[in-house]
Amino acid sequence: MYDRMPKSQKNKQTKYIKPYMRQKLALLFLIIVLALCGLATVIVVRAFKTHEEYSRKALTQLSYQDTTIPAKSGNILDRNGNIVATSEKVYILILDPSVLYEAEELNKGTVDATIQAAAECFGLDEAQLRQAFEENKEKAYVRFGGKTELTQEQVDAFEQKKEEMDDSATTARIRGIWFESEYRRKYPYNELASKIIGYTTQDTSQGLYGLELQYDEELRGVNGRAYRYIGDEAEPEQATVPAIDGNTLLTTIDMNIERIITDNVNEWLEEYGAYDLSVLAMNPNNGEILSIVSNTDYDLNTGANIQLSDFYSEEFLAGKTEDERKELLYSNIFSNAVITKTFEPGSTAKLLIIAAGLEENAITEDTTFSCHGFKQVANYKIKCHNFEKGGCSQVFGTEQISLEQVIEQSCNVALMDIAEKLGRTQFSRYQTIFNLGQKTGIDLPGEASAEGLLYTEDQLNVTELATNSFGQGYNVTMIQLASAFSSLINGGTYYQPYVVKQIINPEGQVVKEFEPIKVRETVSKETSELIKRGCYRTVEEGTGGGTKIEGYHIGGKTGTAEKLPRGNGKYIVSIITAAPIEDPQIVLYVAIDEPNVENQADSYPAQQLAGWIWKDLVSYAGIFSDLEEGPEEVNPEQQDDSWPEGSSFIEEIK
Repeated sequence: MYDRMPKSQKNKQTKYIKPYMRQKLALLFLIIVLALCGLATVIVVRAFKTHEEYSRKALTQLSYQDTTIPAKSGNILDRNGNIVATSEKVYILILDPSVLYEAEELNKGTVDATIQAAAECFGLDEAQLRQAFEENKEKAYVRFGGKTELTQEQVDAFEQKKEEMDDSATTARIRGIWFESEYRRKYPYNELASKIIGYTTQDTSQGLYGLELQYDEELRGVNGRAYRYIGDEAEPEQATVPAIDGNTLLTTIDMNIERIITDNVNEWLEEYGAYDLSVLAMNPNNGEILSIVSNTDYDLNTGANIQLSDFYSEEFLAGKTEDERKELLYSNIFSNAVITKTFEPGSTAKLLIIAAGLEENAITEDTTFSCHGFKQVANYKIKCHNFEKGGCSQVFGTEQISLEQVIEQSCNVALMDIAEKLGRTQFSRYQTIFNLGQKTGIDLPGEASAEGLLYTEDQLNVTELATNSFGQGYNVTMIQLASAFSSLINGGTYYQPYVVKQIINPEGQVVKEFEPIKVRETVSKETSELIKRGCYRTVEEGTGGGTKIEGYHIGGKTGTAEKLPRGNGKYIVSIITAAPIEDPQIVLYVAIDEPNVENQADSYPAQQLAGWIWKDLVSYAGIFSDLEEGPEEVNPEQQDDSWPEGSSFIEEIK
C-alpha cells in the first residue's frame, strides 16, 4: 500500500488539527492534576483524622503474641458471709525448649541447671522434664503435663533460684521456663450444699450445675487480653486490656444448718440406708432456702471425676448399661431431687385440702366426721390407714371426731368426705392456688413443674377425687409442697422460694438485691391458725410422735405414699414440720424413698430423722423450750400412719 494523498493536502490537515489537539490535551492534563491534588488532600485529611484508628489496626496486624488474662470468678457466700465457692490463682508450667537450647550453646550446663531447679521447686520428675524438652527442641511453647498446677509459693521459689543463678559466678543459667496463670474453683465445704452450689469446668469458664450455672453470667466476669506488637520504632511494645472480675453472690444458705442436717443424715443412712433421701430447710416467712441435703451429695472439688461406686454397691451397678449408668449419674447424683424429682406426696398434702374446705365453707372448725376404716367410692373400697383398727372413730373411742383429730390421725375417710363436699372444680382450683403442678420460680436450674401429673378438673371423677384427697394419684416436688405448706403456717402468704439475696461487684458494692416475692394469698389467718393447731397435735399426740422433742413446740404432718405399681411394698415416707409452731421460723421437710426397713409403709423413719435434726437444730436456731434443761428426744408408742405390710389403700369391690 502507498499513500495516495497529495503532500500539500497532508500539510493543510496537520496545520488545521494540531492547535485543537493541544488545547484538548492541556485541558485533560489540568483535570488530571486537579483530581490528583484533590485525592491527595482527601487522603491527607482522612489519615490525619483516623491516624489512631489505622495505627491500631496496623499494630494489630503486626501483632505476634496475644495472651488471655483470665478473669477471676466471683465468690459464693452463705448468709453469714462464709465462702462456699471461690477461685484461686494457679500457675501452669510452660516450657520454651528453643530458648533453652540456644542458651545452652552460650552457657554450658544451662539445660541441667534448669531441669534440676524445676524438679526441685515443683516436685517434678527430672526424667519427664528432660524428655519434654528434648522431644520439642524446636518449639517455643509447650504446656507441660497439660494440667500441672503450681502455687504462688512454688513460682516465687523458682524465680528466686533463677536470680541467684544469674548472680552467681557459674556459667550455667536457668532459661526456657515461664508461667501462665489460671484460676481454679475451690469449694471449702466439700460436699456441703453441693446440690445448691453446683460446680464449674476445671478452668472455671463455665458453670455446670446449681448456682454456678444459674448465675454463670454474673459470676464469670470477662477475660482480658495482653497484646505484644511491633511499634512505630520497630520495637516490641505491649498493650493490655484488663480482665473484669466476676460478681459475688450472697445467698440464703446457712452452712451451720447444712452441717447439722448432713451429720444427722449420714448417721441415719449408716444405720438404715435408703434408695433416695432428701431434706429441705427453708424460712416459711419469706421463701429463703436455708439448706438442701441428700444421700447423693458429693465433693464439689471432685466434680466430674466422681464415681458411681461411691454411692451405689457393685451389686446394684452390676449389669447396668453405659446409658443406665449415665442416667444414674445425671438424674440422681448431679441433679437436685428437691426441685427435679416428682412423687406422690401422700398425707402431707391433706393439709391443703382441709384448708381449701375451710376457705370455701365446705367445712368449718366445728365440723365432725365419722370413720369406720374405709369409704366406698363407686366400685372401690378405699381404706383409711386405721382400717384394721376399725377406723379413726374406734381409735378415739367416739363416733364423731373433730377436724383437729382428723389432722392428728391423718384420717383418709374424713379427707374423702371433705373433697366430696369441696367438689372437683374447687379442688382443682386450690391445687392451682397452692401452685401444685407449676414451677415455683426458684433460682436454681432444672426445676420440674409436675405439669401433666395432676388431674384436670374434667379428669377428676369420683374415684380420682377421693384418692387425690389424701395425696395419691398426682405428683409434686418437695419445693412445691414446702412452699405451699409454708403459706399455710405463716398466715396465708405464698412466697416464691429463692437462694440468692444479693449480687455484689468486685468493689464490694451491692449491684442487685433480691427481696422476698409475695406471689399470692392462699388462706386466711384463721385457717392458718387452725392448721397450726392440728400440726402441733400431730406431733404431740398423733402420727408424727417420732419427731416429738419434750418441751419444744414442733408441729407437722406425716406422709406415706405407695409407689406404682400398687401393692409392691415400696413407699416414699415423709414428714414436713415447723418450729416453733405458734410462730414458725424454720420448715424442715424430710422425704425418704424406699427406706431400708422391714416395713416401708410407715413414716416413722422420716419422723425419726426429723427428730434427730431438730434436737440439734433448736439450740442453733434459738428456738426456746418450755423446760430449763436442753432438748430430750421422745419416741412414744405413737398412733402411726403405717399400713400393714403388702397392703394397698384401694381395693376393688368384686
